[in-house]
Amino acid sequence: MRSKFLLALTLFLTAASAQSATDVYLFDLKAVDNLFTVSDPVNISDNRGYDNQPSFMKNGQEVLFTSTRNGQTDIVRYNIRRNRKTWLTDTEGSEYSPLQIGSTQTFSAILLEEDGTQLLFKYNMRSGKGEVLVPDLKIGYYSWVDRNRLLSFVLGDPPTLQLSYLKDGVNRVMDSTIGRSLHPIPEKSLMSYVSKQKEPWSINSIHPETGEIDFIMNTLEGSEDYAWIPSGTIIMGQKTKLYKFDPERDSKWVEIGDLSNFGLSSITRLTVSPKGDKIAVVAAEEVCRPAAVYLFRHAEKMIIPGDNDPDLTSEGFKRAEALALAMSDIEAGAVYSSQYKRTRQTIAPLSKAWSVEAAIIPADDPEKQIDVLFKNHCGENVVIAGHSNTLPGLIDLLAIPEKITIEDNQYGDLYVVLWKDGIPTLTVDHVGN
Repeated sequence: MRSKFLLALTLFLTAASAQSATDVYLFDLKAVDNLFTVSDPVNISDNRGYDNQPSFMKNGQEVLFTSTRNGQTDIVRYNIRRNRKTWLTDTEGSEYSPLQIGSTQTFSAILLEEDGTQLLFKYNMRSGKGEVLVPDLKIGYYSWVDRNRLLSFVLGDPPTLQLSYLKDGVNRVMDSTIGRSLHPIPEKSLMSYVSKQKEPWSINSIHPETGEIDFIMNTLEGSEDYAWIPSGTIIMGQKTKLYKFDPERDSKWVEIGDLSNFGLSSITRLTVSPKGDKIAVVAAEEVCRPAAVYLFRHAEKMIIPGDNDPDLTSEGFKRAEALALAMSDIEAGAVYSSQYKRTRQTIAPLSKAWSVEAAIIPADDPEKQIDVLFKNHCGENVVIAGHSNTLPGLIDLLAIPEKITIEDNQYGDLYVVLWKDGIPTLTVDHVGN
């Protein structure tokens, strides 16, 4: 940006809200003679922003996961047969890591309050009402041993593996310097977790009663998320590929699928259905993004009673020229405007300077305005001229968690969205006087 910008305010993403755009994909998982295939992906979250931490319910026909809406995360229940989502929570905080409790219509989830308080809660699936399960531990990740015992990743330096006895309120430290992936081992009275005490990291088993720890296998480099299938085989992801390891048969990780064939990348979380016939994978779609998106409210408009499509004022035309001048060092790209004269007049000097014609998209179709950015403008700079009541919604659709409000008399702010490692960031600059 040129030095003539009068204001440069960076809105930083917080740890709780800086999630990259991911989705939950459901695949068919088949195994014949220890040969695995994954096929027929379905995007079951189908949501802009952060969707993560899936877990199957005991019936195998429903999946719980974390999903973003209205700037926070809530818990969703997805019915596979009906292809239907139901929101289960609607609190002022954000919920993460849902797990059904036994075969009941209750589930546990971590609630992160706006003041930073983070506790594990129990929720009713029908009413959404919650109650604290473990009042004295800041749990990041966890897994149920049984209805009364919980194995948790407890935040700290280092993070510790703790066993909680819910009835007695007793917490027992089992290990330290651990990873986030905790699971029961099928058909055994053992749990598994990732140890990060030395490299390479390892998947270990632990006996909840005795605390005895045994090595199972080293993790794939850079990966710590895995899942067990009922037969006792571990599935793990690395970048775009899925691998399996059978402790009884295999001496190394064996590739079973490459999700890049389905246009997906960056595998993180994964979970397998109780029957082993489905696998839910958290991954990012391999999208091509614009280099930058610049969103600008129309400049000052004339106030004429009864006229809903007025021209700019003389001050507004000056601000439009200032926008073109301020962006003269930016590589020319695409320009979009709503159908109204005030936005078209605001963007006209820039369109002329860039030698491009402004495309018109109706102000009441924000989804289309965002979709064209990713479909038609890979690696390009894109400018959108909009309104005080449309730009905040467009910024939200770009997965920016901060809530933007534009007052009626507020002119000249230029909202700039950039992506770093797939995560959108927002800066706000000012154009004109």
